[in-house]
Amino acid sequence: MHPVTIFFSVFLITIICIRLFLLKWKIASQNLFPWLKVRGFYVHHYMYGLSMMLVAFLFRGTMFGLVMYAVGLGFIIDEVPAHFIGRQTWDNYYKWRFNDWVIAFVFLVYVLRFYIVYPMV
Repeated sequence: MHPVTIFFSVFLITIICIRLFLLKWKIASQNLFPWLKVRGFYVHHYMYGLSMMLVAFLFRGTMFGLVMYAVGLGFIIDEVPAHFIGRQTWDNYYKWRFNDWVIAFVFLVYVLRFYIVYPMV
């Protein structure tokens, strides 16, 4: 498969898994994973995404690097809409307006996928 196809497939699967996890998490429990709080600061999943993208650059040109890059970008893109619509409560993650923004950013990544992937191959 072409690296761009692999990248976008992994990216899309990451977004879908995060959305399903958050949906299941919302239904199963209101517990907000208190162990993700470090000295009063909540660790958000875009931070994991940034870390994964940094690791991906160390493995540039490999399949592992490409997959880490796609997963990392998926974690970041899933969090970006929260900064546009304002995350006052965790309920914003489950509103359609938030999901609309996620879909819009996924479409943007799809349109720009060749420009996004080629620095990694």
